[in-house]
Amino acid sequence: LDFDPRVRLAYQTIWRQLLAYGRGQAFSKSLLKRFMVFKGVRGSEGSPFFDEGNRRSPTWQALIFLWRFEAGIDLSPNGEEKQKEIPEYFGKLLRDFENHCIKHRRNHKSSARNKKCHARMFLSFLSSRVGWKIDVLQPFHLAEFIQSYSYLEVRSLATLVSDLRMFLRYLWMAGVLGKDFSQALPKIRSQVDARIPQIWEGKELVRILAEVDRGSAVGKRDYAILLLACRLGLRSIDIRKLQLENLNWAQSRIELVQSKTGDPLLLPLTSDVGNAIIDYLENGRPKSCYREVFLRAAPPHQPITGASALTVIFNRYRKRAGLSAEKIATQGLHSLRHTLASQMLERNTPLETIASVLGHRSTESTRIYMKLDIVALRSASLDPDAIPTQEA
Repeated sequence: LDFDPRVRLAYQTIWRQLLAYGRGQAFSKSLLKRFMVFKGVRGSEGSPFFDEGNRRSPTWQALIFLWRFEAGIDLSPNGEEKQKEIPEYFGKLLRDFENHCIKHRRNHKSSARNKKCHARMFLSFLSSRVGWKIDVLQPFHLAEFIQSYSYLEVRSLATLVSDLRMFLRYLWMAGVLGKDFSQALPKIRSQVDARIPQIWEGKELVRILAEVDRGSAVGKRDYAILLLACRLGLRSIDIRKLQLENLNWAQSRIELVQSKTGDPLLLPLTSDVGNAIIDYLENGRPKSCYREVFLRAAPPHQPITGASALTVIFNRYRKRAGLSAEKIATQGLHSLRHTLASQMLERNTPLETIASVLGHRSTESTRIYMKLDIVALRSASLDPDAIPTQEA
């Protein structure tokens, strides 16, 4: 593989650190997880590690390369080399598939974009085997592709396979393929509520918020952002896209259309959140023609666009508060949303109300938070001595 010398040096440095850290231990996924925790890239050992959300992390890239090499998986097709140029025919095929997902599958634009990305990954993989030909596709190509991503967590792999299944079915319906190869893909079970959401204690939230310098323009902005997440449970993308028109001051509420679901959401504009936003708008927000509430502090003062930008802000104050990344590095700002749900459960808030606040379409999406209500679970537990048994 034709690595840039700087990338090669960075990988070698990380591998030497891994050797020192794991001296005397056998090479395993568990060791890599612990090393990631040690490096502060991921969260607790029970959290996902081989997740492409960490794709930009040099440590993640170096360890994924090492894992794939040790597992005997081909290294070339999965992002270790520069993304291949795709012929116009296949480029149009991908664009048409993306439009199909939006118009006919009713997918959100971001979801359709992710599906197109997974479809492109498959086409790039296939081209490394047979060139840019789709009509020679065979089931064993699908098996090889899935095997090349076997390092992913189950949920990530299940999503990849699901998106590929949709792409193959689309190719068949569009007449590109003469056979529905989606039937050849394995079904990967991924239990949605298998993991317990991780949360912060109330005193930890106080420590995080206390680290914000509310006297500075940046601090005023960041404080309002954090309050929207921990008091109202807004998703990161909805905070970034929040516009001045969404703030209904007359009725003291926030009115928006959720980016994830496309459903409208009404939330009360509580006094602390409202005051924080007003303080930022009047004393911290740069003068701008943009309608987004939150802008970058540095010129040219554009809206905050990066998907992980708010998590970066959150982690800045988490670190200042002395709170370890080992607890919830995998959740970032979203952990504040989990924490709010937990607090509402502790106050015996009905599940329907929590679902409404979080913007869930169904309480089924909210039931995962029942795992967090330890007090309620304990009250529902059975006393083994009280259970009648039948004597032999």
